[in-house]
Amino acid sequence: MLVPQSLYVTSDGKELGFKLRTEIDVQKPELLLEQYGVSELYRVTAAKASLRSNDGNILAVFASALERDFAGPDGAALQESVNSFQATDQSFKS
Repeated sequence: MLVPQSLYVTSDGKELGFKLRTEIDVQKPELLLEQYGVSELYRVTAAKASLRSNDGNILAVFASALERDFAGPDGAALQESVNSFQATDQSFKS
């Protein structure tokens, strides 16, 4: 499921970013509850797509982790990796 507040498009329309939150099928929720205190698992994926290469190709990057991991320092590092992704301008190459 799309995380609504995460969706953005740059003013020039060349970059799109978003997060997804996806439920993971758990075979034994009672065991998960006993071991980790939760009966459901979710995966968070941060993504960014760019048309800034100016060669007609879409370049994309994504990072994903379990929700509990994404909520901590690892998630901040993953999000920063996605945010810092920059497509190299290829319009001058032959």
